[in-house]
Amino acid sequence: MAIADLFVNRFGKPIPMQYIGVDIAPAMLDKARDFATDSTLFSASEFFFLVDFQEVLSLITERIVRSNEAILINASYLFASSSLIVDDLAAFVIQLHTRCPTSPIYFVYQNPVHEDKNAKYQEWKTHLPGLKVVHHAKEPVQYRTRRFGGTSEPETVRYELLTYGS
Repeated sequence: MAIADLFVNRFGKPIPMQYIGVDIAPAMLDKARDFATDSTLFSASEFFFLVDFQEVLSLITERIVRSNEAILINASYLFASSSLIVDDLAAFVIQLHTRCPTSPIYFVYQNPVHEDKNAKYQEWKTHLPGLKVVHHAKEPVQYRTRRFGGTSEPETVRYELLTYGS
């Protein structure tokens, strides 16, 4: 949503994209489906909601490997999850690069600054020696809590933009 909003604000029109949401929690996929109806997103965008990284690899390989389009992985709060298996996520990124070697892969990381929320992220980065940090910062953010208004209390968040395999 933030990328789509940035694109509209910068260029005055929505960005067409293929969005793939991955989560094992049905409620999170339902929330992603709700966001997919936002007017900020281009009507020609495609949305896929999956529960398994292997499904994602198949879908991306079918659609993106032929076009050499950039791949953006957004991992907001992913590494704070107790169910995340770091080795599986690292293997996914490596397989993705192997299957789509000419597509640039970007990774957006965002998490609260609490170190216990970032331990899995630090571990994950050690599994990907080709990972390069393009930008990093810490700043306070507020989130929309409802589709049409309402915001959360400010929270200091650490974020990084990385590339892999380029």
